[in-house]
Amino acid sequence: MSSQTVASIMTANPEVVRSGDSLLVVKKLFEKQQFHHHIPVVDNGALVGMISLYDFIIAMRGASLDDTEPVYSSKTAGDIMSREVKSCSPETTVAVAVKMMLEHHINALPVVDGNALRGIVTSRDVMATLL
Repeated sequence: MSSQTVASIMTANPEVVRSGDSLLVVKKLFEKQQFHHHIPVVDNGALVGMISLYDFIIAMRGASLDDTEPVYSSKTAGDIMSREVKSCSPETTVAVAVKMMLEHHINALPVVDGNALRGIVTSRDVMATLL
């Protein structure tokens, strides 16, 4: 695992949202089965943020999961995303990615080439690799 790169274990071309997308769009992505608990936010081809499931739950402020709840149309992905995103390149080793996740207390790293999103690697991907 020490020389294996994140490109070999990442989810390539993950589903994304734009910063102007409503929280309803975000909600629909989180409702999909087998979806990561993190959604990259991409504008004009560049990674601009990340939304974790925790970010989404906090933004709901106790709203139900009914799609007609006002919060889903009144807020956007840009309103709730984390803007200071740690990322890595496809050539980053899995070991370095794990160290980054531990150091920054995060469970997902977007994989970028320049500013262009190429994939996402999560702690779950790392655990699956170890098995």
